[in-house]
Amino acid sequence: MDNTIDNTVVASLTGGMDVMALGDVRVSAVDDAFLEGDATNVTLAIGLGAAIGVSDVLNAITSEVSASVMGASSTDRLDLWADNLSVSALADADIDRTKTVGVAASLLGVAVNLADATVSTRASALVGQAHVSVANDLVITASGVNQADASAVGGAFGAIAAGAMVSAVRIGGDHAVDVIAGVGDHTSIQAGGVTIGSAASNILTGNSQAAAGGLISGAGAETTITNDTVSLAKIGEDVSI
Repeated sequence: MDNTIDNTVVASLTGGMDVMALGDVRVSAVDDAFLEGDATNVTLAIGLGAAIGVSDVLNAITSEVSASVMGASSTDRLDLWADNLSVSALADADIDRTKTVGVAASLLGVAVNLADATVSTRASALVGQAHVSVANDLVITASGVNQADASAVGGAFGAIAAGAMVSAVRIGGDHAVDVIAGVGDHTSIQAGGVTIGSAASNILTGNSQAAAGGLISGAGAETTITNDTVSLAKIGEDVSI
């Protein structure tokens, strides 16, 4: 079983344009992804046969979310006037359950179960190549909220029995920066206050249990949890605030 959510969410004001607002301007991009999957495999062989059971569940969320106020170039900038400007991006990924259960029984019983949960999202909120003038506050925020769970349980039984249960949970690692908020190059800002925030929140859980019974038997269980998330708040070059 292989399940993947790969959304692209974009909210932007782009180009060498003039934007004048009597009130507030808000540019917001949000992705709220939820995924779960489980598989059960039971393999039996009567007599002198072999029972070999393999059960894999692979769940992945790889969405990209971006919000931006961006001019066309350093010489063709976007001009914006407003009371307040908010630019925000949120990537919310929840792999609630990745579970596989497998049992094999015979003279020769082999059971191999793999549960793999991967979250590799990217959230970016940027203001760049622009002249921004706001009476009050400029707020630029990017957030990644991630939760993933993987569980592999099973066993093998027979005169010769072998069982292997592997669960793996990984967040981040596919991007140089997973969550980024900032002011890009060639930008001037006039504001009462400026807030730039980048944050990632991760919850990872994994479980594996293996059993084997027979005259000759072996069982192995392995759980791997990897958190490789990078968050960045930045101010580029040729910026005045």
